[in-house]
Amino acid sequence: MNVVDRLRTVYLDGSFGDRKVHLHLFTPDQPFRDLVVVFHGVHGNATPEEGNKYGDLGRMIAQRGAAAAVVETSRLRRDRQAFEGDKNRWAVEAFSGKTFAQEIQDLAWAVRGATEEVEAPRLWLWGFSLGGIGAMLIASGLCSSLGVDSPASEVEGVVVSGTGDVLRDTADLGMLKLPILNNLPDRSLLQDAARNLKASFFASFRGTEDDLFGVASCRRLVDLVPLPEEDKFMQELPGVDHSFRMMNGQPSREPLRLMVDRVRLRWG
Repeated sequence: MNVVDRLRTVYLDGSFGDRKVHLHLFTPDQPFRDLVVVFHGVHGNATPEEGNKYGDLGRMIAQRGAAAAVVETSRLRRDRQAFEGDKNRWAVEAFSGKTFAQEIQDLAWAVRGATEEVEAPRLWLWGFSLGGIGAMLIASGLCSSLGVDSPASEVEGVVVSGTGDVLRDTADLGMLKLPILNNLPDRSLLQDAARNLKASFFASFRGTEDDLFGVASCRRLVDLVPLPEEDKFMQELPGVDHSFRMMNGQPSREPLRLMVDRVRLRWG
């Protein structure tokens, strides 16, 4: 199977900065039923190029028979490579002034745009770290409590990768002073989103080397989701970091492959 027979990018209205949300669409070259909308983590870059984590994930999803819509949210600038790995300086330059609610609004508009661009009977939301919080808020309908214009789409499944309800004691708390993170809502909102999740399936992945969220933090959200045990799970990936870019200390796409192959069992 070819990776994609139609790869295209569309530009949607955004809430901040350049006022654009980029939506990269990866469509399989065979009939499909499922559309997976992918949300990056905080201050993340999601482009369709090979080598970009989210672009590579979009291709993997398409290879395995579902369409993927990879989202990059609005920001002041999109030249992260110019910051030579200085993530904090990048966050300040690209996102200063952006609120958590604006980030979630971008994700909600992206879901609406994706369902308008790609015809598929079943919608999935897959978020990494902060993107996982966004996926849960949208699927529960609780993003409206933030003043977010929420899409009305019915969600078949929610997947979160590296998402918990409270940071580890050893986490770098200084990052909470960065844009978007500096106005996070109380964790009770995320717990309420788990309790009110409206989906038929929920999956949570965590790397054992995750330095931000501990096992209990991730497990608690799974336990709160009102689904029978056969329709939800949490899986730990040995040797994998919070970003799912590293495995046993080496750059690897194996974490992405492991997650996609576990979730694809639910795709029709």
